[in-house]
Amino acid sequence: MRSATAIIISMCLVGSALARVGETEQQIRNRYGKGTPDSGPLLPPGVSSSLTKVDAEVFQKDGVVIVAVFFRDASTNRVVGEIIYNLPDTIKASPEAERNAAMKLLDANAAGKAWEPAGASPSNRVKYFKRSEARAEYCTGLGIVVVTLDTFAAYVEKTRRAEVEAATNKAERLQGF
Repeated sequence: MRSATAIIISMCLVGSALARVGETEQQIRNRYGKGTPDSGPLLPPGVSSSLTKVDAEVFQKDGVVIVAVFFRDASTNRVVGEIIYNLPDTIKASPEAERNAAMKLLDANAAGKAWEPAGASPSNRVKYFKRSEARAEYCTGLGIVVVTLDTFAAYVEKTRRAEVEAATNKAERLQGF
């Protein structure tokens, strides 16, 4: 009975926390209002600390903490490239409720496509998923779901390479002194 109650609660709470990667800044603001800026230490998965600028905002809706990481798309709109959901403890307390909530968040970010399983971490605690144009991670037991657009991942990699190149060029210029 306790598990059934947790599942019902998870569906109600997560139902309204369905921000999606690819949404514009205005769409996110319409859904949640103004967020709290967060420039770090948040970094996208797999990105070293050499990435110095993170454009993110933190929102909270029905106990779910939502971190939207923005980038500018080809038309220079500020778009959510990565979204991190941290489920409330009431949902994390039930593995079944947590899994149901995580799957609902993945469904909201599917853009009409199906997520394909893409493996798991060696400990099997992190489940990986992919679909065309995006990838996702679900950290079981932690209640964290991360969804990343492929275009954002490419943007991060390009930014990181440019920062490394600029630092290398600066170091080479300084060697002559």
